[in-house]
Amino acid sequence: MNTLRISLVLAILSLFALPLFAQTTDTPVETPAEPDEVTVVVTAERREQPISESISTTTVITAKEIKASGAQTVADALRLGPGVTIRQSGTPGALATTSVRGCNSNQVLVLVDGQRISSPAFFGGTDLSKFPVENIARIEIIRGPASSLYGSEAFGGVINIITRAPGTGFRADLGQGNHGRTERSLTVEGPLGQANWQFTAATPTYDGFRPNSKFDATSLAGKITVPDIAGWSLTLNGENYHDRLGLPGPSYAPDPDDKQWWQRERVDLTLKRALGFGDMEIHAFKNNQVLNNAWSTYDPVFPSAGNSLITGKTDSVELLFRGNLGDKHAWAAGAEYRNDTYDDMETGTYADPSQYPQHESVQNRALFLQDRWSILKATDLVYGARLDDHSTAGAKTTPRVGLVQRLSDSLHLRATYAEGFRAPNFVELYYPEGPYGPGYAGNPNLKPETSKQYEIGFNRHLKNDDLDLAFFTTDVENLILASSTTPYENVGQARQRGAELNWQHRFTPKTSLEFAYTYTDAINRTTGERLLAQPYNKASVTAVTALNTWEIALTGRWADDRLDRYFNPLTYSSTDVRLPDYMVFDLNLTRLTSAPAQPYIAIRNLLNRQYEEVYGYPTEGFTIESGVKIIW
Repeated sequence: MNTLRISLVLAILSLFALPLFAQTTDTPVETPAEPDEVTVVVTAERREQPISESISTTTVITAKEIKASGAQTVADALRLGPGVTIRQSGTPGALATTSVRGCNSNQVLVLVDGQRISSPAFFGGTDLSKFPVENIARIEIIRGPASSLYGSEAFGGVINIITRAPGTGFRADLGQGNHGRTERSLTVEGPLGQANWQFTAATPTYDGFRPNSKFDATSLAGKITVPDIAGWSLTLNGENYHDRLGLPGPSYAPDPDDKQWWQRERVDLTLKRALGFGDMEIHAFKNNQVLNNAWSTYDPVFPSAGNSLITGKTDSVELLFRGNLGDKHAWAAGAEYRNDTYDDMETGTYADPSQYPQHESVQNRALFLQDRWSILKATDLVYGARLDDHSTAGAKTTPRVGLVQRLSDSLHLRATYAEGFRAPNFVELYYPEGPYGPGYAGNPNLKPETSKQYEIGFNRHLKNDDLDLAFFTTDVENLILASSTTPYENVGQARQRGAELNWQHRFTPKTSLEFAYTYTDAINRTTGERLLAQPYNKASVTAVTALNTWEIALTGRWADDRLDRYFNPLTYSSTDVRLPDYMVFDLNLTRLTSAPAQPYIAIRNLLNRQYEEVYGYPTEGFTIESGVKIIW
């Protein structure tokens, strides 16, 4: 109650706070995008390309859209996109994974500035609650296989989190809301001789609306860019993220004191220079991630005391060339070497001491080439392939071919065939059998999962409207599955078919409406059952307008019922359950002025709907947060 009172007081004070920060009048700041602005993407073809001419169905979420929606993590930002489903275990900071077009969460590759953050050490997929949005320029989402450029894990899609280039000045966010929620971040940036530098710190905290759901995190990120060193440009990127999270467990078996600690350290060095035929890039990337789960003697079902400490490390070097051959061919080619390691230092009564510590590693070498051939003035053929030499999955060749037809200046047709693959992760391969039977045990004889997708799409870009419509079908072979009584096996085949619609209309430079709809029929062809957590229908709407000096953004999202499966600790077996449909609205208000301070109010779950994205993990009800964003 005290937190709610503080939030309401801050919300009221925000309306009158501007004179305290500057002597300027409340003149609105005009920052709308140009109506005919062309969106350019880099993820789909490893080079800059207008989104309308990409052979991949691509969504771009800009920093402006993230700010308007009130999203605090990448998981929040992705909830409104077509073809994307987010599953979060209830409370802020808890595990949040994504599915693209009905695929599993570990079949989606997540990149940061083009370098993979996904690790085979963590079998559940990349946790997108661990990525704050303070310094993100945009998020590019490729829906469909992209293994021809990115290899394993780019099986169902790619999410590329692209951070801002250094600027000049500073910005700060200060906010407070229900259940002890605080948002605090600071970015400072400027020139240093010929270089430009940037430093960002974010420290969100949350007391939790369930017992043992407290969360706090510290994110430190820095970037240095040097435009010219003997003909080379240099970008050095670094990050240190760590958090602490209470694990309250599902509502049917609550846990009073289990904890989790997560840490991520990454460094990315990029060198780039122009050549006679185009340009060359060298990427050196190092990523270290640690997950520590601790459980105690208060477990009511399996009394124990110990912890599971897993470390995943990725070291990679990539060489990328881009060029043009006359005015007919625009190509990209490259080579990559990557080493992934897995260390499990698990202790406690569940573990067999003879099998710990466990250390595994896998190496991957790859070559890839893609060409965009302008066959006719209005027709482009894009074709390419990648050869991966994977130490556990073997040699894999994944092609992709697509056709882009410009029917008019504003209307484009695309048709694509693409293949994908996913090498089994370390848990699926090597996790030892537990004392309660073979359930979820590793299998070193697993084959890689493979996919084949056919897609046709249209997009239309007008002065006030953007429309994209896509139809796809995907067949999956060697799907890796396990249950509480069987180890991981290649026992599944899946099929995902569907349609995606994304439409945006700009009424005025300050007022817009965006609607996204997804239909997905995702089934396990081996059993005939629907794939877990996949709704047939989902939709979202975002309405943004300006009223005097306030920007008002209302977002809504709806998903119909879906199948889920949970582990029953009383029977030590998996049980199927159907989650009901839900509809949630959020409201975000930001005061835009020429003063450096911009007060805001964020109301989440406006109608106080009770729903679950994961069975047994209720989500937060109505909450209000208020604060101020300072941009100098």
